[in-house]
Amino acid sequence: MSTARVWYRIPGQKPAYMQGTLRPVVDEPSKDCFIIAPFNRYAVVWMLEPEVHSTMAEVYSSWHYRSGEFKQGDPYPGESYIQWVELVKAQLRDESTMPDYPDAPHPLKVVTSRSVFRRLPPEPLRWFERACQTYPDAMVYLFDAPETGCWIGATPEQLLSWEAGQGRTVALAGTKSTQADSGFGEKEQTEQGFISIFIRESLNGLNIDYRQDAIQEVQQGNLKHLCAAFHFKAEPDELWRLAAQLHPTPAVCGYPRASALNVLTAERTSRAYYGGFVGIWSSKQVSLWVNIRCGEVFADGINMYAGTGITPASNAREEFIETEQKLHVLGAVL
Repeated sequence: MSTARVWYRIPGQKPAYMQGTLRPVVDEPSKDCFIIAPFNRYAVVWMLEPEVHSTMAEVYSSWHYRSGEFKQGDPYPGESYIQWVELVKAQLRDESTMPDYPDAPHPLKVVTSRSVFRRLPPEPLRWFERACQTYPDAMVYLFDAPETGCWIGATPEQLLSWEAGQGRTVALAGTKSTQADSGFGEKEQTEQGFISIFIRESLNGLNIDYRQDAIQEVQQGNLKHLCAAFHFKAEPDELWRLAAQLHPTPAVCGYPRASALNVLTAERTSRAYYGGFVGIWSSKQVSLWVNIRCGEVFADGINMYAGTGITPASNAREEFIETEQKLHVLGAVL
């Protein structure tokens, strides 16, 4: 097994550093570790077992950048992303979208994605420090290993947190610029509602009692979102099953999940760890975050990712603009 490194900062805590052995998660994490999971729920989930765990990020220069063949750039150049959104909208309106799965529910929302490569000299540790300063309410991380390459992110979306028997997850969706003249409309409220329904279904399916907070607005940089928190009590042996049930959330793929993922088989973007989850796992604390506002670092730049939720009410050009705004969240620290 190889050596991996991660620098991370959970909101409200000091930056921390781990170095250790990278292993695949077979069933659930057997030791205290840092986890990085891909968007594909059937692909390998990795756990970093720390041999060194400190609150100080060390100086480091031997990065495991993957070769240039993995650099994607924009898979939807020009107007083609707008055309892809229009195609997805047509499928959302077409009741025969699921011919191969006649018993599956019709998709109501699909989250499309794109990636953009920005060429510049890589400075991962400096970017990590800037992201910690710029986004105090985000989970910021920098992960480096031969198996994964080098990834950095500043995500506002919590997948699952737990401590002393008390758990929390959030339904975060709907995006508006902080400079927008209008507030959240029906389209954004509908998006957020789908995720709330999914979380309730997941908790009920595992017989976990919960309490749901009222919807609030949360802000990250130049963007604001609708968010509702869910609070619950859970035993440690229930947490991995819940995390597996929640991933991937409708916030990164759509709703209902199975039918949305079927539509996304035609997506050009190779998501890799975008839309997966990252975070710490221990017997005392769990803090997992949906891996959005992230990118993969290469020797000559960074491949940044963004997605947007498509419903029949979506305006394709506005959805493209939303991806540009989301790309700016990470771009602002480069």
